[in-house]
Order: sequence, then C-alpha cells, then structure tokens
Amino acid sequence: MVYGVRLLGVAVVAATMALTGAARAQQPQALAQPALVVGIVDIPFILQNAAASKAVRAQLDKDDASYKANFTKRENELRSAYQELQNQLSLLGPDAQRDRRVAFEQRAADFDREVDFRKKDMQNRLNNAMKKVQDALKSTLQEMVNERKINLLLYRDAAVHYAPEMDLTEEAMKRLNAKLPTVKVDPPSPLPKAPASKAPAQKTTKGK
Repeated sequence: MVYGVRLLGVAVVAATMALTGAARAQQPQALAQPALVVGIVDIPFILQNAAASKAVRAQLDKDDASYKANFTKRENELRSAYQELQNQLSLLGPDAQRDRRVAFEQRAADFDREVDFRKKDMQNRLNNAMKKVQDALKSTLQEMVNERKINLLLYRDAAVHYAPEMDLTEEAMKRLNAKLPTVKVDPPSPLPKAPASKAPAQKTTKGK
C-alpha cells in the first residue's frame, strides 16, 4: 500500500510453547519423562494468507486508494497555488506579500498534517484488525496443541528437519478460516482540529 502499512508478525505466539505444568517439575526423578511431541507451524504464512487477513487488506487497500487520489489532487493544487503566488508577489505590497505567504504556508502545513495523520491512522487500524486475527490464531493453535498433546511448538523456519505430519500450518489455517472468516476494520478516525495559528507580529514605530 502507498503509505507503507504492513502485516505484523504474531508477538503473542512464542517461538516455543512449553505446555507442561508445574507439577512436572515436582515429579520424582525416578519417573519416566513424557515423550517429546513436537509441532511445527508457519505463522507468517498463515497471517499473510488467512481469509481474515485478506479481508483486512482489501478494506484498507480501498481506503488507501481513495486517500491517494485525494492527496494527489490536492498536492497538484498546492503546486499551482505556489506558482501563482510567486507570479503575484511582485505586484503586492510588503503587508500583502506577508499575508499571502502566511496563508499558503498554513494551507501546506495543514495538508502535510493530514497526510501524516492518515498514515498513522491506517497503521493503527491495521494493527487493531490484525490483533483479532492473531488472537484467533493463538486460540486455534492452543486447541490443536491440546488435542495432539504437543509439548513443543516451533516456528517452521526454526526447524532444520521435521516429519511432514508435524506441520500444523495448513490445518491451523483451515481452522482459523472457519473460526474467523473475516474481520471488520475500524472506520477512519476523524481528523483532529488544526492548532490555532499565531498571527504575524505587527511592526511598531516609536515616535521621535
């Protein structure tokens, strides 16, 4: 997207999940340790390709395209206004020149402020929407871990070699799509009011 928003990795799902309880640490050494059951999952792949993630991108891409068209038009208008101002300055007195410059600079500052705000708002809306996908994925993986009695879950990139049946990626995404087929992105936040601009200081002359 134009403003650089990007999907985030799942911070809430650790690279490894130790699922044994505190009671395990209290077991006598003589007892046999439980067999290691390993699961592998490609979390970035799921977040990129899940149905809910695609729905989030589609909604934000639509807003992004609208912002781009609007900002491009207004940027061109600012260029034209600046050129017009430069052409007229020689015809204006000092006070009029100052007022016209101040008015243009305020207009340009307001535009920059709005562009910056929309970039941050788009990223916040993306983060909020993807947090829902991340939480649903975490819940899905926990269910699979419990069902299969997995006591070690690894990122796929961290595993040098593993048996295909250890890979939970496709099954996890299938379950996630059923659990959370879409996510509604928050609407755009209203643009805050611009800070009040200070009036230019007036020159005073002292009487002789």
